[in-house]
Amino acid sequence: MKGAGFFRESTVFRAVRFYDPHRKPAGHCARRSGSNSYTCARHVAQAVHKSLVMLNKTENMNTRQDALPVAVAAVNFTAEVLESKQPVLVEFWAPWSRSCQVFDAVLAELADTLAGSVKVTKVNADDNLELSLWYDIQSVPTLLCFVEGNARLRIVGTATKEAILAKLEPFIQ
Repeated sequence: MKGAGFFRESTVFRAVRFYDPHRKPAGHCARRSGSNSYTCARHVAQAVHKSLVMLNKTENMNTRQDALPVAVAAVNFTAEVLESKQPVLVEFWAPWSRSCQVFDAVLAELADTLAGSVKVTKVNADDNLELSLWYDIQSVPTLLCFVEGNARLRIVGTATKEAILAKLEPFIQ
């Protein structure tokens, strides 16, 4: 690694050398063509700005607002899940869990596929500890399928969409 300003290749920009006032730059700064290192603070700021602009662009991301699961808290858990006339698939998740972040895409596909027959919801296990303790959630993500207010199916960890649909088949009407 070259100095304190070096970042790995997977980050916003590859290599940064901080401005050195004792170094004589060629031109207004020593930005080398063909190189990924910058010695001018202005170019570092431009690279950071470009990366932040790209992060805020939603057209580059695969987001589907119509197929997202419903977020449920302890306050409305009884009304949304236990008193529901149709089966409800509840994911207990945590925002810090990488597995939960990866599983979000599968859950969105399930919500889209099961629309109308099964309600798909999410419960933050950290924010709703009483629900997590009541339903014995020891690992996230955990899926519970409620039919007529009773938990009938438990899937711990991630699973494919097809595997979840196969397990849910007896409960889908």
